[in-house]
Amino acid sequence: AYPGTYTADVLAASLLFDSITTEVSPAYFKSRMLKVKTLNDPGFYNTTHAADLLSIYSICFLDTSVATGFAFYDTIFETITSADARSRMHTLLFQLYYYKQREKELGIYADWANAHTGLVTNEYVKRQLAALAKVMPGKKVPELSNEDIEGNTISLTTTALANSKTILAIWSPNCEHCAEEIPALKRIWKK
Repeated sequence: AYPGTYTADVLAASLLFDSITTEVSPAYFKSRMLKVKTLNDPGFYNTTHAADLLSIYSICFLDTSVATGFAFYDTIFETITSADARSRMHTLLFQLYYYKQREKELGIYADWANAHTGLVTNEYVKRQLAALAKVMPGKKVPELSNEDIEGNTISLTTTALANSKTILAIWSPNCEHCAEEIPALKRIWKK
């Protein structure tokens, strides 16, 4: 197999499955060198199968635990030494999780990126992850305040502490499915 081929790309992705129990042989080292060379080739990230392969491998690793997810990213970014390839890998990971709405994977990736800020070289991804970290499931809700219908300023914290249940509905008047939820919210409010 040669760099830039489909076979090389598959081998590069299989780097993520290498384990300590792998038999160390000349064939292993040749395969490993091809994987490292392919992952450091910025052109690898322009292939259609790069995202597919990464998606499959990330699902296998990230379904178990945060620690396993961190090891997954550590393996990737210890292997990729090219700044351009590293930036492209960050773009690929972010797009894979964000646009496919994979919150668990995105959360683990955001936590890893926060703990390894020096390894996140893509400024766009860094800004996006920082913004998303504030609103990801399981994170503390930012303090919000607004005026109620009588003109009094109220905060989310004050309202939540004063009531046993609080519903926070964020919607837009020109959002069709938001408007469809209003009758259901009214029924809940009356209860």
